[in-house]
Amino acid sequence: MTDSKPKARPAQHSSTLLELLENVIAAQFEMEKTAT
Repeated sequence: MTDSKPKARPAQHSSTLLELLENVIAAQFEMEKTAT
């Protein structure tokens, strides 16, 4: 495997974006739980 691949870099960015999205979803889920 080559670490020089340019696709390896955006992959990390995607991970951060995915984590952010998961955080937002989790926050909304908690909000809904408290709303009920």
